[in-house]
Amino acid sequence: MIKHLRFVFMAVMAMMVGNAMAEDIIWQEDFSSFKANDVPAGGDYNYVCTGTTKVMDEKLAGGTAPELLIQKKNSFTATVPLNGKSGEITLSYKANYDRVTVSTTTNGVTLGEKSGSGTYVYPVTVTAGIESVTLVFNNTTSSNVRVDDIKLYQGTAKKPADLSWGKASTSVTLGGDYANIPTLQNPNNLDVTCQSSKPEVCSVTNVGVITVEGAGETDISATFAGSDEYEAQSVSIKITVKEAIDDNAKGQKNNPYVMTDDDFLTLVNSLNVEGNPKSTTIYVKGFIVNIDEVNTEFGNAIIKIAAVKGDYDAKMKLKAYHCKYLEKQKFTSDAQIKKDDDVVLCGQIQWYGTDDSREPQLVSGYIYSLNGETSGVNAIKAEMEQGKVYNLQGQRVLNAQKGLYIVGGKKVVLK
Repeated sequence: MIKHLRFVFMAVMAMMVGNAMAEDIIWQEDFSSFKANDVPAGGDYNYVCTGTTKVMDEKLAGGTAPELLIQKKNSFTATVPLNGKSGEITLSYKANYDRVTVSTTTNGVTLGEKSGSGTYVYPVTVTAGIESVTLVFNNTTSSNVRVDDIKLYQGTAKKPADLSWGKASTSVTLGGDYANIPTLQNPNNLDVTCQSSKPEVCSVTNVGVITVEGAGETDISATFAGSDEYEAQSVSIKITVKEAIDDNAKGQKNNPYVMTDDDFLTLVNSLNVEGNPKSTTIYVKGFIVNIDEVNTEFGNAIIKIAAVKGDYDAKMKLKAYHCKYLEKQKFTSDAQIKKDDDVVLCGQIQWYGTDDSREPQLVSGYIYSLNGETSGVNAIKAEMEQGKVYNLQGQRVLNAQKGLYIVGGKKVVLK
């Protein structure tokens, strides 16, 4: 009998301790019910924003979008019913900078010293009988701050689940190197459910291992429902799987378009529609007939190429806008290119201008080859792996250092 009573007493004590330790949320706000540029006002908690404080569809504060932007010298106020709660209470919130000071205008409520970094915590003491507390989040600095995941609670806060993919999005090429594909980070070994919006693009296991299945775009999510110890959380990553590129296909590096090619003209004309669509990345060759600008401050150039060398008055010219130098390097001198240079450009085609003066331009581009020479590691990586790189003495090179080499019968400068 004594043992039985002792067991019952211990069980009751455990329940009481468990209940005392459990997180009892009085108020929480993650701004998920608001849209970008909304100004929280009124409602169940009588929200008040001063100045240009508003909701932003971003996640600089460390939570999930949206979040609250409290601009310099402004504030956000909430009046929270306590529903009979009193004694020791905790206030926490996330912010991208330590620029917020919380105060209260309620008599009988005292805020202690703030602690933490990234997630900030205030101890709050409430006298019995107080019906509600008004909390003012002040940004008294001369710089803006983002705030998210505000919570007022009693007991011990749940631990963050800490799920992460490590990035918001990534892309790979089908059949290529999948090193950019992450595995779910789940340091607490929580029971998560993973899903792919398009399993035919990427499948995923419930431990967060992603497998590429085909070309396309998919959203991969990992969701933890929450427990007595850990907060609920859902994280996602967008994965784009591109079709494998045949370098020998028309318009690619081993077979670039000539500007007078019928298929190149068909491609260009197909883009001359509203909305300014861009082509996929292509390679096109020609001769420089105009150098409008070489900007060494930003490291790019504006040039025009034509199909025929010396045809400076060609009716058909392709303008390369803000074009980078070999291997996407910045231009450092206007002497790096000149008229009549034989170039292969890499980039995307897009139409610019008004209806009366629209013209196709090469954008997001760079010079892939200049007078038959390419430059840099990427230009010879594949050939080196196949044993096709030679030094000037004709000896095969497997581990090239900086210098001049012969690749495919062409001189290549490795910088």
